[in-house]
Amino acid sequence: MDFSDSESEAQHETMDLDLPSSKIDNVVHGLVMLDVPSWYMNPTFKILFQARADYDSVAGASPLTMAPGLDDALAADSPPNMAFFRSLPGDTEGLYWGIYALVMEKEGCRPCLYIGSAGTKALSLTQQRETCHPPSQASGCTLRSSPLRTQASNLFLFLNNTELITPLPRLVESRFKKGFEIAHVGLLCWTPLPVPGLVPRVRARFLVLEAAFTILFHAAVAAITDYVSPRLDTVAAGSSGMEPPVLPSLLERSYPRESGCFSTPRQCVVVLSPNPYEELEVIAALRAARSAERALEASRRFRARKTAEDPEGYLAKCSARKQAWSEKNRDRVNSTASRVRAARKSEKKFSCDDCDVVLQSAHALEKHLETQNHRDCVAGITKSAPSKSAVSVAIIRANAKASGTHSDSDSDSDSHSDSDSDSDSDSDMCERPQSFLEGGIAQKTAVRTASSAMKRVRTLGVSAGDGI
Repeated sequence: MDFSDSESEAQHETMDLDLPSSKIDNVVHGLVMLDVPSWYMNPTFKILFQARADYDSVAGASPLTMAPGLDDALAADSPPNMAFFRSLPGDTEGLYWGIYALVMEKEGCRPCLYIGSAGTKALSLTQQRETCHPPSQASGCTLRSSPLRTQASNLFLFLNNTELITPLPRLVESRFKKGFEIAHVGLLCWTPLPVPGLVPRVRARFLVLEAAFTILFHAAVAAITDYVSPRLDTVAAGSSGMEPPVLPSLLERSYPRESGCFSTPRQCVVVLSPNPYEELEVIAALRAARSAERALEASRRFRARKTAEDPEGYLAKCSARKQAWSEKNRDRVNSTASRVRAARKSEKKFSCDDCDVVLQSAHALEKHLETQNHRDCVAGITKSAPSKSAVSVAIIRANAKASGTHSDSDSDSDSHSDSDSDSDSDSDMCERPQSFLEGGIAQKTAVRTASSAMKRVRTLGVSAGDGI
């Protein structure tokens, strides 16, 4: 489509927005529905969000958390100043997709503003986006890619970090070459990671969100397509005091290829299936299973190679690493052990019918079968009443279990005799929390000291009587 200079004003769309009441979702949907040439906006957006109900359903499935002060900034008559962008939060807990604002500065020049989306270029939740920015040498601020936790793709935004991951956005890289540095990066809005069935539509929404914020905050450079670019009456171009480094035609970009959706930079054909949501969920599950299998195979090959090179050294290294992790994550270790112990006991796989005891492992069962308790029970010998020491140990263990700080693996079999309680307690001391060890050791030491003292007194008394 060819536009002459006289026709440009007629083709120039104007969005009449009531930002204080309609919020950003009205801006996004209004931007998608603008009557602009097909080469300016990827047709995918109009197909996905042709009806407002379609957009609202996607927005409801991916609710936005807005940065503090963003509503007031959108409702203002002019773009916010640089202090607002420097005050944006640099991180939020959990895995998320977000729209971030990056402020770049250079002495003697106006600051630059870059609006970007985090996570939207990943083809699936099992892939990691590696689009980040180098740190500022002055402030130490940077972006870094998040670790692959639960095989989910996401980009975390952190401050005071020095990790570098490439590639860079083209116009951001050009500013670095001109001597600009990152002064601050913060989140404008974010949402939790979408489920696989909603990834394509939520991604489309975030791409339009990125374009909307770019236009609203005047973060776009001049281009020959400006005569088609939408004009927002609520924002006065050039009044923000910033030098914008990003092209305005963000909606021209190609839509990433996904199951049921194929696109090119200029045209897109959407293949509608009866159940696209279910198909994407199945594809994501199969992809995750395949990724897990490949990771397991790679791990096995690596361990086999290292074991063949140095069996003892590699085993010692793995043991030390596992021990260090266990000491650092004692709560997680105890929680996992408690769940496994409860599951094994519910299965009743390791049980002693003679003593009517259910244990959690083969080792615990073997240990129980070697005790005097078990032998007496098999022989039909009736046990005597527990001693004070056994009662004290039982009380300590019961209190520890009730507080959740420790769960003794042999508590079910230890109530038969005080001798077994003492031996099992000593064997499990290394696994107990420090607070429990101090209290248990102190009490048991006091009981044993008193018992030894009584024996010595009795011995001395007998010896003295014999002498007299």
